[in-house]
Amino acid sequence: MAKKFNGSEQRMNAVFGWKTNSKTAGVYIHFDDKDRDDMVLAAEGIKREEDIEKPKTYRCSWCKELNPITAKARTKCGRIEGEEIATAADVSELQRKVDNMSKFLQAIAEGDTNAMDILKFLKKDKQ
Repeated sequence: MAKKFNGSEQRMNAVFGWKTNSKTAGVYIHFDDKDRDDMVLAAEGIKREEDIEKPKTYRCSWCKELNPITAKARTKCGRIEGEEIATAADVSELQRKVDNMSKFLQAIAEGDTNAMDILKFLKKDKQ
């Protein structure tokens, strides 16, 4: 309660009806280093990190929509917070593998003996 009066004994005396020379307010006021630091920072207009208001929304890096900070999934794109998004390198690697597989299947379809031998080896390895 004393914090609400900013440590002012005079204010507390006036509000609670204590005499101006009363020592009663001293029982409730405990001024420490943090209180001193807070007072100096406030006088200079400096805010502590914990006093700075945290954002209530964030912008999705994928769809650019604003979302509440508490949302697990993005409101527009539906992505889940922390979900990994494939990078261009991942997509390129996957495309390279698909292209190689297409070439391999085309070689088999054309009767390429090397491709057929690889296919037999893979089939035998599965058994």
